[in-house]
Amino acid sequence: MNYSLEALPPQGFRQMCWRGLRLWHPAEWEPAALSGPKEPAKCILVDRRLQRLQADWQTLRRPPDLKAMFEAMRHRNSEEPAVDLAGVPGWTGLVREESDSTVVVAGRYFADAACLVQAVLSWPGKRDRGLEKTVLGSVAPLPPGPVQPWQALGIVAEVPEGFDLQSASGRVGHVAWKFRRPGKGSAGLSLERIAMPGHWLKGTVGEWLARQIPAGFKQLRQLRVPCAGHQGEEVHSRRGGAVTGLTGRGVYRLDRAWLCPTDERVYRMAYWQNSAGEVELPSGFRSHCCREARSQEARP
Repeated sequence: MNYSLEALPPQGFRQMCWRGLRLWHPAEWEPAALSGPKEPAKCILVDRRLQRLQADWQTLRRPPDLKAMFEAMRHRNSEEPAVDLAGVPGWTGLVREESDSTVVVAGRYFADAACLVQAVLSWPGKRDRGLEKTVLGSVAPLPPGPVQPWQALGIVAEVPEGFDLQSASGRVGHVAWKFRRPGKGSAGLSLERIAMPGHWLKGTVGEWLARQIPAGFKQLRQLRVPCAGHQGEEVHSRRGGAVTGLTGRGVYRLDRAWLCPTDERVYRMAYWQNSAGEVELPSGFRSHCCREARSQEARP
């Protein structure tokens, strides 16, 4: 790989990590669509006026012929003249000038990851070549490792390797992701970020968290713990039948939650697994907020 995960985006940019791909985008571009686990990998970013970027990526068994692919595209749309994309190392593509906008269609194959990324950038009015180079130059597959970064819609987290995305919801004011470990019974984890706690949070975070334990689980204990630099709450619970009382084996769950006054958000993370006793969060599983998250989004 020709990039480092330690690199931070420039001032005014944010980092997004989704389903194994990283990219940087201007802070005013927001994710309008992020592909779910059973969909082809894709993200769409928009600003207040229109769609600005669509990126699609997939694993291929052999390198594609990008030059031939874009030549065929040029001929299919011969009525709209296009010039070759230049100035962005590693990327091939076409640039089409329209009456009031410019559309850039680009592709790059990352041999180390056997990953093809295709991107469409839309420029209303004047094309910003420097911004285009920063965005495309930041795109890269994430290398394998003990944890994988996930970052979008305000959530900044590391998820242990081996957990696959099971569901993702991005409703206004409530982002929720769930992951499962294939072949490991009921092992799973989740992340949530909930807006406007001043309107819905009645009582303490600990009281709210205790009410969120799924049906069928029995609370075992609750305690205060530090969470992402804030004071948080932790609830241990268990689900099981009559046999559980004899053997102690069942589905054990750990939930953590905290209120970030800087972000004005409630964060929640959970882990559950079929076990013979209480569980702890998997090694490397982390969720960030406020200053920790900001340091990963932009240079000071």
